[in-house]
Amino acid sequence: MNVNFQQQQAAIVSSRNALILAGPGTGKTTTLVARYQHLIEQGATPQSILCCTFARKASDELKQRIQKQVGVNTKSLPIGTFHALANRAVKSLAHIIDVDVPETFLNDFERKAIIRLFADENPKIGKGLKFEEMIPSAVLASIDGFRERLMTPEEASIESGESGDHVQMAHAELYALYDQHLTDNAQIDYARMIQFAVKAFKADADKDKTYVSQYAHILVDEFQDINYAQKCMLDQLLRGGASLWVVGDDDQAIYKWAGADVDSFIALKGQYLPLTQSYRIPAKVHGLAMGIINRIRNRIDKTWQPKVNE
Repeated sequence: MNVNFQQQQAAIVSSRNALILAGPGTGKTTTLVARYQHLIEQGATPQSILCCTFARKASDELKQRIQKQVGVNTKSLPIGTFHALANRAVKSLAHIIDVDVPETFLNDFERKAIIRLFADENPKIGKGLKFEEMIPSAVLASIDGFRERLMTPEEASIESGESGDHVQMAHAELYALYDQHLTDNAQIDYARMIQFAVKAFKADADKDKTYVSQYAHILVDEFQDINYAQKCMLDQLLRGGASLWVVGDDDQAIYKWAGADVDSFIALKGQYLPLTQSYRIPAKVHGLAMGIINRIRNRIDKTWQPKVNE
């Protein structure tokens, strides 16, 4: 595989936990594929290597590149988005957390319809609040926020009550109704899927580690995009004894609005290895970007080089 020296060092690192600091255009996915190939060459089985991404498109690309480069059929391998991997786990482990295997996955339109129905049936919940504070998208943003912090409806109600935030109190009430509806109808959405996966992995890790111990290596792409619930999902998986190899760039953490927790990236303990040579960013853009990035206070100090002119 055609990789540069830094990419090769990152791919073969022997540290139990490794964080690959990769600037824009430095070949994150190329390095992850090289890591996967190295693990296979060292005797790891494809089934024991868990690869996590955050987007379906990135997951599909990763599968294609691993299949082409490593020569393994990736169709049924544990390579996918956090939600896809969580969905697989929930189907296998639903019995140990005493939930029914979800029969229906709700899309955004269906979720909004359910919230709208409960709000209309319970007008007292939103009494005194502005129209925009009770629209389904706003309510669901709060519900997903509660879930990303792994809060139950009861915990959300207590927190919002103690804060005196009437909007959050109303949203917590609708969270309770919505959550019970999903339980009664064996339905699930993205945020609940991660909640269930964290609970299931913890139950398995507390018991005999049958599920979490099947993974010897965990690889994560774009690690700066991880949120608290997904980080907890990883933490429980790691109790099975796997090594952790992640690649990302805290300077590219732009999804805080969606729950991304860059502090988890910065606080990760392990060996740090840099990827500094960009193959995409020209010198002019590089100079402007570094002028902005260097103003960020809470970041890992690092540099990267612009694309070499051909």
